[in-house]
Amino acid sequence: MPVNKKSQIRIACLLRLMKEERYPNYPMVLKELSRLDEAGVYKLSQKTIQRDVKYLMEELHAPILYDTERKGYYLSDRSWSGVPVTEEVEMDAAVYGAHLAETLLPPSRIASEIRRGTDALWSRNNGTSEEFAALNSLVARGSSQVVSPEVFQTVFEAWRLQAPIAVKYRRVGDGHILQMTVEPHVLTLFDNVWYIKGHLRKTDKTVASDKPVITLALHRMLGALRIDGHFQTDIKMVDEVNDGRLFDLPRLDCVKILLRESSVTWSVAAFPNAKLEKTKDGMVLVIKDIEEYRVLNFVMTSGGKASVQTPKWLREKINGYALAVAQANRNEGKK
Repeated sequence: MPVNKKSQIRIACLLRLMKEERYPNYPMVLKELSRLDEAGVYKLSQKTIQRDVKYLMEELHAPILYDTERKGYYLSDRSWSGVPVTEEVEMDAAVYGAHLAETLLPPSRIASEIRRGTDALWSRNNGTSEEFAALNSLVARGSSQVVSPEVFQTVFEAWRLQAPIAVKYRRVGDGHILQMTVEPHVLTLFDNVWYIKGHLRKTDKTVASDKPVITLALHRMLGALRIDGHFQTDIKMVDEVNDGRLFDLPRLDCVKILLRESSVTWSVAAFPNAKLEKTKDGMVLVIKDIEEYRVLNFVMTSGGKASVQTPKWLREKINGYALAVAQANRNEGKK
């Protein structure tokens, strides 16, 4: 089957959905491509998708199987990658993506491999010295917390291979060392700190038969060891983390904050998805579905330039915090 630009876009979409374990089929691929006119989505047929799957299996030897229950395709080896990068735009994307990954990942073997991969991609892309300088100006800041290279490498491989890990973990607060076995379903850089989120299998004292959800910071891991076993990635958990729900924290459905002076500028940076409304009282920030602590931090650090309009109970809670802070500082000043 000749591979043209349209089929490359379809195949890339199909592979991405399989790697994400979403079990793509014709309706799903059609929906994913609906915004791309150049993919010929409005003429896309079920037979076209079947031909794409056949091409991947016969020409590129992709390990594709069909799940009758989920009614979609999947890769028996999710790490498989056999599609060559040929388009210039794809090569550029690969170079930039590799460079960003290199700067964000903690020191580890995978980071070194990405460094070598970036160099290889760059040499294949025939980049100039000026373009290379521009690439280096693409700056991303990694975690401020130091993660053991060995720990990160082990966790990364376990996450990629969907294998459980035995972890030695220093608990927050009392510093107690816990031994536990976990399934790392999600690996994420959240607020500049690396975390895994997954299911707890057992601790050094008990077996967690119900496998509760657990979130662990990588910099608090004193050791990690990949062990035998396999798990299916919890897609619901992945979606929750992608929606900003790494932690099970109290959330607010709708918050309105009255802004004054420089807090307007701060609010745009702190809540990029919020909406600014001009009212008779001034500029009001309307935030939908947000963690409570983010609103508390923003208002408390605004220096009186931001105040909650609704909900009323949140305004009263902040008033209580402010009084407690003021009293504590007054008491400290009397010492």
